[in-house]
Amino acid sequence: MSSYALNKIGLKSTVFNLPEIGYSPSEKFDIGINRNYSEPNEKGEFEVFVTVHVKPSNLNSEILSVTYFGVFKHSNPEDEQLKFKDFAKNNAPAIIYPYIRQFVRTLTLEAGFNPIILPIVNFLKLKDDPAKK
Repeated sequence: MSSYALNKIGLKSTVFNLPEIGYSPSEKFDIGINRNYSEPNEKGEFEVFVTVHVKPSNLNSEILSVTYFGVFKHSNPEDEQLKFKDFAKNNAPAIIYPYIRQFVRTLTLEAGFNPIILPIVNFLKLKDDPAKK
């Protein structure tokens, strides 16, 4: 049986850049999501990085970029029931993404804005759409 475990998760980087003092993000925004991963090491451990970019529809540039990482371990790399690349591209980001959603909501709320609540994302649907990678 294929088994993956999350060993660690955390914030790698964040950039919150407002265009001017007093600016308040619009209610509508576009998001971009990037996913990257490393190959497993000899212990079966690998890293997955998920970056979310937030751009309000009333601006030409993003105001927020957040990257989280997860360190995972594959306990049985020979088992192909759930292939590594499928897990690293889809399942692992789906595990990491809720942490990013909560972080963005809290950051924008604590910064004095209406909170930006990122939508729920189906990473399986993203995998075949190059425009959303």
